[in-house]
Amino acid sequence: MSCCGAMGENHNKKIKNLKYTKKKKELIVEEDRRNQLDAKLKEMIKHLEQAEAKHKEPITQSGTGNAIRRREGQKAKRFYV
Repeated sequence: MSCCGAMGENHNKKIKNLKYTKKKKELIVEEDRRNQLDAKLKEMIKHLEQAEAKHKEPITQSGTGNAIRRREGQKAKRFYV
């Protein structure tokens, strides 16, 4: 009978080890997922800040201020702003 009792204890230990291992894997997966979401959130915040900064800055255009107006029958007129 002690033989069966030892097998039962080993079985219980294996079950406990399996449950512990499964729980540990779930925690690792949750931590990885949290890290992924954290990285994605930081990236989204960075893009938002860049978009806001770009929206606030005046848009500089090269070549503005030098325009030529041509109308039929008139001399070409240059504008410098």
